[in-house]
Amino acid sequence: MPGGLTQRPGKIVCVGLNYRSHLHGRPEPRHPELFFKPSTALVASGEAIRLPPDARRVEAEGELAVIIGKTARNLTVAEAMGIVRGFACALDISEREWQGADKQWWRAKGCDTFCPVGPVAPNRLDPGAELVTRINGREAQRGAISDLIFGVAEVIAFGSRYLTWEEGDILLTGTPGEPPRLVPGDVVEVEITGLASVRCPCEG
Repeated sequence: MPGGLTQRPGKIVCVGLNYRSHLHGRPEPRHPELFFKPSTALVASGEAIRLPPDARRVEAEGELAVIIGKTARNLTVAEAMGIVRGFACALDISEREWQGADKQWWRAKGCDTFCPVGPVAPNRLDPGAELVTRINGREAQRGAISDLIFGVAEVIAFGSRYLTWEEGDILLTGTPGEPPRLVPGDVVEVEITGLASVRCPCEG
């Protein structure tokens, strides 16, 4: 398990289209657009991202991960941060051709190793934190966490209307800008101010 996680999460919940820089002309969502990754997608920093042999266009989305520390439902925004145990750097790996062609995102987003998560830091985050994604040491993405359309508390509260957050669940909060493409042999790294990075090689 990634550093600080003692068990495989019951669920990994992700937010789509949560930075204005990632909308590319699409309308801003009226509420958080949530989807799931299976827990079997989870890998730790240093482990390989394995691309399926028929994958053709894989992209790396650098994200802030939120680790849930308490079971809760029907939270207000004011209550939401009270169930957060910590934060981590993460990647939402996505196969774009499958994402566009399939009716569901189960393989585009949910393949084994498609959710690297770095070491977990305690429940605090620099309000001016920036996220940077690098491919082979070169910057490919940069965004301020403050630019989230829906902040962490808003997403947790919204999700809690419909599902029960449980200890160990992981929330991925969205990616800024244009995600970089991954090919075998690449090394992808995500850094967020004040958090340990997640860094993984990519294998075909």
